[in-house]
Amino acid sequence: MSETTLSQEPVRVCIHKFGGTSVADADRLRAVTSIIREAERDSRSCVVSSAMAGVTDLLVALSDGKKDRFEALDQLERQHLAVLAALALADDDPAHDSIAALLSETRVLADAIGSVRVAPERLRDRLTSMGERLAVTLLAAALRQAGIPASAMFADEFLETSGAFGEADPTSFTDDRRTAAALRAVLDSNRIPVVTGFVGRGPDGDARLLGRGGSDLTASLLGSALGADEVVIWTDVPGVFTADPRLVPESQPIVHLHYREASEMAYFGSKVLHPRTVIPLIAKGIPAIVRSSIDPSLPGTRIDGQVGGTRQEQIAVSTLRDIALVSIEGGGLAGVAGVSARLFASLARAQISVVMISQGSSESSICIAVREADAGAAEAALRDEFRLDIARGVVEDVSIRRTVSIVTAVGSGMKHRVGTASLMSGALSRAGVNILAIAQGSSELSISFAIHDHSIRAAARALHEAVRAIPSEDPSRSPRLAIAIAGLGRVGREVAANVCANTPDRLIGLADSSGQAFAAAGFTHAESTRVTHAKSSGEQIAEMPEGESARNPALSMVEASIRSGMPNLVLVDTSATPAMVETVLAALSAGIDVVTANKEILACSTERYRELRSVSARTGAMLLGEATIGAALPVARTLRTIRGAGDQVLRIEASLSGTIGYLLGEIAAGERLSQTVARAVELGYAEPDPSADLLGSDMQRKAIILKRLAGFEGTDNVLVEPFVDVNGLTPNTPDFDSRLDEAGAVITRRIEEAKKSGATLRYLLKLVPSDKPSVGFVETHSGSSFDGMHGSESRIVIHTELNGDRPLVISGAGAGARPTAAAVLGDLAMVAERRFGGRERS
Repeated sequence: MSETTLSQEPVRVCIHKFGGTSVADADRLRAVTSIIREAERDSRSCVVSSAMAGVTDLLVALSDGKKDRFEALDQLERQHLAVLAALALADDDPAHDSIAALLSETRVLADAIGSVRVAPERLRDRLTSMGERLAVTLLAAALRQAGIPASAMFADEFLETSGAFGEADPTSFTDDRRTAAALRAVLDSNRIPVVTGFVGRGPDGDARLLGRGGSDLTASLLGSALGADEVVIWTDVPGVFTADPRLVPESQPIVHLHYREASEMAYFGSKVLHPRTVIPLIAKGIPAIVRSSIDPSLPGTRIDGQVGGTRQEQIAVSTLRDIALVSIEGGGLAGVAGVSARLFASLARAQISVVMISQGSSESSICIAVREADAGAAEAALRDEFRLDIARGVVEDVSIRRTVSIVTAVGSGMKHRVGTASLMSGALSRAGVNILAIAQGSSELSISFAIHDHSIRAAARALHEAVRAIPSEDPSRSPRLAIAIAGLGRVGREVAANVCANTPDRLIGLADSSGQAFAAAGFTHAESTRVTHAKSSGEQIAEMPEGESARNPALSMVEASIRSGMPNLVLVDTSATPAMVETVLAALSAGIDVVTANKEILACSTERYRELRSVSARTGAMLLGEATIGAALPVARTLRTIRGAGDQVLRIEASLSGTIGYLLGEIAAGERLSQTVARAVELGYAEPDPSADLLGSDMQRKAIILKRLAGFEGTDNVLVEPFVDVNGLTPNTPDFDSRLDEAGAVITRRIEEAKKSGATLRYLLKLVPSDKPSVGFVETHSGSSFDGMHGSESRIVIHTELNGDRPLVISGAGAGARPTAAAVLGDLAMVAERRFGGRERS
């Protein structure tokens, strides 16, 4: 295989760092060689490599005595010799002898550690670094095999660090001449340096680790030493994400980050970068790019010092687990100078790093966050420092709260935004997350919340969604609801189609009587269309690939939504079953807003209705049902406005059944009732079983709902005159049509009799505070508020104290899937307005 010619000095120098998954086996090593070959077209390359995937964990467990020594060493040897064999190197390649020597040294180190009860730190660091030594030896060999001259280099021969074991500080932050000289010697000989990450050289000449993830830091140190044009961090993900995808499936790669944003994200738990990676790059303005070695065609995330201009102000969410809160409290500390200084000095002496601090201005309570592993030592250090204060009662106690996590919003997009902290804390509150402590720096670059660990998923998702509500020119950051729909009849399908096609919201759940389908990241328009089309063709959700059967599908869907930690949840009930009351109650109890077109919910028993309203008030979850009264007519919100303005409703008259209005019009035109009913079902004005309309029970439920909205006290009993008495009959009953036509003839006679007296026959409901609500036939005369009504139109007439003899009249389409769906969508808009503060949504 011909060698690549490197004699001509390119203008650019680039550092390429590869993580453990990028060098996990022979195939991945070959992929890396392809990446380097492409990079060598226009730049000189220096390569940094981590250990192969899983090797560092194995070596740490081995040095801690947590894994059988012989088994671990055999596993390590098999893994690396298998890769060596798969590379099919030339017999004279130095990698053969180097790998054998490194494996032998690893056994010697492991045996030495195994012979003592507590492993010396010097041996631990050396043993743990063997994974990188093995990896760079194999990677350099793979490059040579591909015709690219390369030499393996061990960074502990030139990258100088402090004397601390486990997580040493590189002296290269201030002096990198030795590093530059070592790398230049290899580059000047037209070879690519392949350098161990994660390890440096202590003052005594022995290996020192830079801390887990330290290979990123190695890469940036080498980039600074060489004055590189860029440092590329190759990982198994396509960049830095807006949140941990394992917690927030809808997170996305970030196009651009400022150095400080990347540093804050890494410090507060982002796994893509080592927290100190950007430090060597800032002074020289060297950009870092996080890219995917799995798909090198993706652009990745660029990290540099750019501000303003075309830079998108991105806000991301980082999560940090295994944290403990250590608190010191005491009224005697208030206003006493030096308390904080004593606290931090005692922790520094114990070599404990403080992750976060939350302090009242009076200093009477100071809360710090430390790694959970350091909690005991932190408590001991503080008790020792403040022992006299505790004895005198100046300090009440030093307390520890374990199993804590920190969720942090990071990004310059928060700067100068009024109400950002309120927006985020409100989002966590609505998600049921209890905030233990808050910290925000004066730079406004980040705001951190300490929470219970069990709430980490809900907190991350809630905060990730909340940052979308911060004003931005990016339309993709429009705030969104997460909507689950129970009931996939005509109205439910219409709502689903509109949510996916015409709103920024996510449709996350669909349920019918057979089962439910749930998608944490949201159904695409194509996916929801496929489900709803199958449903309209008679297929049940439980039978679909996306669905699963459940005893109570709607409740299962709600429970899945809660488990997912999804923020801004809304349950939309477009079913017609009384059984949904329990599911709605469960949703409200969990703080989930509910929008219903199901009249059975708002017309349930008085006791149940009061329970629904009580839970809604307690949790702050909205219960809206505009669609339960007059389809798209704004009846409920009008009554809320009237009562909210201090006005009093005196009486209500209404024609609120679009189905009945349509039937009366067709009968008056000479149509047979049976044919008209069938057409009403076909047009979607009535349900497949129109009995609820014909018996008057649909209007009865609306009368109860209106009575409650109007604030009328007294009984919920409604006097109902059926439009047609079809009690006990269904459309499948043999004499159903003939019974309808007989009743239609009676109605025709009543219409004619009303005409003779100059009146029009209507089917109305009446509400007054002192009497029972009533539903039935009424003859209205010329000049009535119901003049001019035709077809499926609905109309409500509201008499109030302030309006006197001039009632408020609301009129419009009163039946059909689209108007009813429009009412549901209107209620969803109200939910969004309350949740997102009226921010315009694309």
